[in-house]
Amino acid sequence: SAWIDSLDLTTRGRFNVFSVCKTFLNSDLVFDHCEVNPFRTPPPKQDKDHRVPILTPKQMGALLQGAFPPWFRNWLVCGAFAGLRTIEVLRMSHDAFDFEFDEIVVRKAEAKQGEAAKPRTVTMLPAFKRHMPQQKGMIMEGYTEKRMRRCYRVARAMLGEEKWLKNSL
Repeated sequence: SAWIDSLDLTTRGRFNVFSVCKTFLNSDLVFDHCEVNPFRTPPPKQDKDHRVPILTPKQMGALLQGAFPPWFRNWLVCGAFAGLRTIEVLRMSHDAFDFEFDEIVVRKAEAKQGEAAKPRTVTMLPAFKRHMPQQKGMIMEGYTEKRMRRCYRVARAMLGEEKWLKNSL
């Protein structure tokens, strides 16, 4: 908790660090080897309304193996393995991915609007490289809101959820 508080991040950023650490340390492979998990409870003074359930590796694997259009699969990979926002993925092309240097460049024009519209570089995880095809064109080519809702419905059914878990990637 003290370590997270010492980071020069926003409240949401500190919570995101906490969530990643908690997910890692709660996995079956790691938890049995740790005597103490400092990420069992959230850091103090966190807004509990911001917490969302995070998809498990098994759930994510099921979605990646599902019969979804390529743009939906790309969206899943960008959200789950790079933390890219939907609005960013909608505006990005495959040119933003530098597979040689393991970087994703989010330009200001592609970033979230308003005060948060800042360019940034995201490190590519090995899972991102495994699941994201190296091709040309827009990442979400073929996307429409109607098609996205249809894919959400199928994904919810696959996961046994009543509604789509917004931001669960």
